[in-house]
Amino acid sequence: MGKEFCYLVDGPGMEPDFPHGSFAHFEWRSTRRLNMGGKYYLEFTDGDRYFCRVLASPKRGKLVLGKINPDRKRFPDRVISRRYIERAALCTGITIPMAVLEKGIARRPDGFDKRQRGKAVQHG
Repeated sequence: MGKEFCYLVDGPGMEPDFPHGSFAHFEWRSTRRLNMGGKYYLEFTDGDRYFCRVLASPKRGKLVLGKINPDRKRFPDRVISRRYIERAALCTGITIPMAVLEKGIARRPDGFDKRQRGKAVQHG
């Protein structure tokens, strides 16, 4: 665990906090103790991968996987069993390239100290 990597954000599902074309930074963590409300890159037992916010479900052993984008018609929440998560990586920062910032869709995401143009920003 603990190995770090970056992921190119592709699409509007995590906007406005993680704009299309930005790079999210992650660190592998235990799948047994996920931070509810945390943003994770998840790998499932079937090989599928998903970047989302992880929330508790009222159903025992289940999790709600949601996108930050509030458009639930385009990005509905997914309820899954914890047992299908093979690996989980917690988001630790973001790099937003100048070209993305200049488009004007980026904003300061919750949980981040400050926005720096073209540089990684770490959680506070």
